[in-house]
Amino acid sequence: MRLLRSALPLTALLVVPAVLGLSCGAPPQNTVVAVAADRVWTDSGLDVTKGREITIEAEGKVWANPTLSYGPEGESRRPEWKQYSVIAEAPHLGLIAKIGEDGAPFFLGRSYQARLATSGRLYLGVNDKDTANNKGEFTVKVTVR
Repeated sequence: MRLLRSALPLTALLVVPAVLGLSCGAPPQNTVVAVAADRVWTDSGLDVTKGREITIEAEGKVWANPTLSYGPEGESRRPEWKQYSVIAEAPHLGLIAKIGEDGAPFFLGRSYQARLATSGRLYLGVNDKDTANNKGEFTVKVTVR
């Protein structure tokens, strides 16, 4: 029986995927984050990597006042509230995210799945610039594969 020998040492074969940034063997990241309604951004504690797939599932309620509560999909029937939103085109009080402290915010809603276009720290939030009068929270399950 003859053994085939590689031109590269075994250690080089193991290092190549890491150097190229391939995440084929990267373990999934899972966390649950409580996103408080009384602050715009909450640090998820996750550093995410471009090219990986992110899945978000959210539940819970936030209150804009004692009588109006909304889930992660937010309120889209009150255009006069857009001026108070972080993302004017997205439903007010809906669940939003950004990657990196200076990243562009994007809407998540109740569920979201996408391939990440950038790397950095994941922040989750409520689509409201003035959160001082808000109450409640969203519970957000984040999976990165």
